[in-house]
Amino acid sequence: MWWTWQRPNVKNLINIYSGFSAKTLDEVKAEFGDANFATFKQNLTELLIEKISPIRNTISELIADRTYLENILESGNIKALEIAEKNILDIKTIAGLK
Repeated sequence: MWWTWQRPNVKNLINIYSGFSAKTLDEVKAEFGDANFATFKQNLTELLIEKISPIRNTISELIADRTYLENILESGNIKALEIAEKNILDIKTIAGLK
C-alpha cells in the first residue's frame, strides 16, 4: 500500500493535505486508503488550488493598487520611525549619553 510512512515524500504530502483540509492524518488515510497515488495527488492539487487561489487573487489586487501599497509603506515608515526614536532616546538615557 502506498500509505507507507517509510516514504518521506508520501508522509510530507499527507501532512500537507491534512493541514489544508483540516482533517486528521487518519481521516486522510481513510479517505484515500483504497485510491492510487495519482488519485491522491490529483485531489491534493485541487485542494491546494482551492485554498491558494484566493491568496493569489488578493496579491494581484494589491499589486494593481500602487497608491494603496505606497500609503501602507508610508504609514509603516512613520510608525517605525516613532518607535526607533523612542528606543534611541531610551538607549541614550540608559547609557548616560543624555
